[in-house]
Amino acid sequence: KIFMRCGIAFSSYTDRLIKSKLRSLQYRRALFDLHLLYKIINNLIDLNFDDYFIYQTSSYETRRKSKKITTLKNFDNSSWSNSFFIRATRLWNLIPEEICESKSLIVFKNRLDKFDLTPHIHQFLD
Repeated sequence: KIFMRCGIAFSSYTDRLIKSKLRSLQYRRALFDLHLLYKIINNLIDLNFDDYFIYQTSSYETRRKSKKITTLKNFDNSSWSNSFFIRATRLWNLIPEEICESKSLIVFKNRLDKFDLTPHIHQFLD
């Protein structure tokens, strides 16, 4: 409706996002999940990391992260497959370690803004 009031012809969702300089809802949700998980990990909110997640450390050196996060509970049920816990841990384990190890939330958000999550988000939708 807003586009119609502004005299912009009907266009696809992607075109409207580009014209309004916004990211998709899925992308914004992924950013919010990562921001929330960062706050949980760094005790910036009143959710205890140990109540929901565990670190899975690797004893050998790889090109990937040395510390991955997994959920404390095993969410085998399909109704949990798109929950915050599953979405956030999958994305967290895919972003570079230098982003995860940011010293402050502002630095984390700035580094994350420079990293393109799009291929990782679409990986989980297929």
